[in-house]
Amino acid sequence: MVNIVAGDYGFDMNFTVTDSDGAALNLTSVSSVLFKTRIQGTSGEAALIGSCTIDVAASGTCHYTVEENDMDDVGRFEWELEAIYSNKKLTSLGSEAIVIKTNIP
Repeated sequence: MVNIVAGDYGFDMNFTVTDSDGAALNLTSVSSVLFKTRIQGTSGEAALIGSCTIDVAASGTCHYTVEENDMDDVGRFEWELEAIYSNKKLTSLGSEAIVIKTNIP
């Protein structure tokens, strides 16, 4: 589980995009990698969609820099990374929930 205080921003969330066997995807030929979240256990629309920066394409590593207002909604979120190629889209599901909590006064 990843715990974040509501309203925090400006930090990086680091990822490795993997296939269904857990092997890192080579991101050399992707046009983009998207970071998406939604309230856990729902099939609703994404709460957040943001573009990742690819760090080392061959090893599938990237990061998303959390922007102001991205983490304002308190709750438990599931997430995924979506690697978009010219002829396909591959989704890598997150292994841990993101929990956004209010700050202790």
